[in-house]
Amino acid sequence: RCLLERRGNELHLAVARGTSSLLRNTLASTALATAKVSGTLGHGLAALTLDDDFVRRRAARRAARRPASLAEGLRDGASNLRASVEDGASGLASPVRDLRDGGSVGRALVGAGQGVVSAG
Repeated sequence: RCLLERRGNELHLAVARGTSSLLRNTLASTALATAKVSGTLGHGLAALTLDDDFVRRRAARRAARRPASLAEGLRDGASNLRASVEDGASGLASPVRDLRDGGSVGRALVGAGQGVVSAG
């Protein structure tokens, strides 16, 4: 048998391995880029709320340490999602209460902005 015949089996394995690596790295890079863009947008929207306390709480929640395992990462992600939904719900409800109790429209808009940023 010639060298090309013997290496033919190895060639298709190498092509399959390279294709798999390309797809895996492309998906990982796309996910990372999407996460960075959404994080940047969230940071900008949080700054637009003009509430320093809210910005500090949000930054503290996002600055948590890296998880040591997949299970810990999923648990932290679920916890952060729950906290974000709670903050978002209360942030969207409080402007309505403020307006009902005679608050200003500007304060209601700030609260609505916080609710949208927290929910997102």
